[in-house]
Amino acid sequence: MRAEDAVLPLPAELYAAIISTFRSEQDLVFLWTVLRNVSHLFRDLVDEFVRRRHLPETHLIPNITAAHSIPIEVISPFLRISPDDSETAIFDIAPRMPAVDRQSLLRSLAADENDYTRPNTIIAVRRLANDTGLPGCKWDLENCEMSVNWRGMLGALLWEEKLRMNLSAGWLERTKARKAMALAQSTTGNVNNAVMKMMMASKAARDESTGQARQKRINRQLQRTDPGRLWVPGRGDVEAFEIVEMVQQTTNGWDFDD
Repeated sequence: MRAEDAVLPLPAELYAAIISTFRSEQDLVFLWTVLRNVSHLFRDLVDEFVRRRHLPETHLIPNITAAHSIPIEVISPFLRISPDDSETAIFDIAPRMPAVDRQSLLRSLAADENDYTRPNTIIAVRRLANDTGLPGCKWDLENCEMSVNWRGMLGALLWEEKLRMNLSAGWLERTKARKAMALAQSTTGNVNNAVMKMMMASKAARDESTGQARQKRINRQLQRTDPGRLWVPGRGDVEAFEIVEMVQQTTNGWDFDD
């Protein structure tokens, strides 16, 4: 037995029961980026929990951020784990659309899958969303299904969310003076204004950190195929915070199994 696997002398079932209490999207970031790396046992337990609880609540969404919300007809839900490969998740492409439109959508997604600067698919795990990519994706035009390496897909999403959270924390640290001013105003009776400034600062931190994390990822991908090229968002490019807001608008009211 490896030393790293001898974390605590407790039954695996007890660890699994504890892990099952981590239910939110932010808990999922901790599970994947921290706890999963403690030992092989924890990796297996986290993988099983995510596969059982969070993968069924995962959807693939065409990246049509010109809209304020996404037509439910184009959303592709998780369908099943491949019976031939436990690493592979299969998604049902836009099952609410007519067959001919589903095939057309599938063709368009497959055609642009390597455009790093304009990813064509959003991965949404509950209300956590980003366009971090679909490793190992294969397209089944006849059955309107898409298969993807689910561990790689969720790993890319969650590690970028971890980076975003770190960048956001740094941004908020640099705006302490602004927050202090808002708190000072609250002592003079202007509580509503103080709360509003705090909320605006928090949203600005999320928007900026989301964009920074996404830009780092896209440039890292570009370096593999086009060394020396650097990408910065320009007119017409998708803003990272738009992805988050659009998915939140779309999933508002969805009954997730929390």
